Amino acid sequence: DSEPVPGLLLRGEIPRRRFFGLPNAPLYLSALVDYFISWPDAGETHKLTAEGRIEVQIYGPLRLVGSLRLFLYREADGVTATAIDSTLGLGVAMTHRSQRY
Repeated sequence: DSEPVPGLLLRGEIPRRRFFGLPNAPLYLSALVDYFISWPDAGETHKLTAEGRIEVQIYGPLRLVGSLRLFLYREADGVTATAIDSTLGLGVAMTHRSQRY
């Protein structure tokens, strides 16, 4: 049940980076793409996951955040699954500081 599946995993990632924007309203971008192909006895299985996130600083710690997630799965016998999720909302960037005595 928990045996490893033979295959190939390709991953690309853009960590959270300041992309461009006005000095007081910077735009941040992050992305992750995973592609896995396996070769079981029945044939190839493909799985693709892509996620992207954009943050725009509106005022101080207040940010507008948008994200998109795409999931595609296909087995050799024709079983296919697809999911697309998107979100848009407001967020607050919080900093955490701890001190021990």
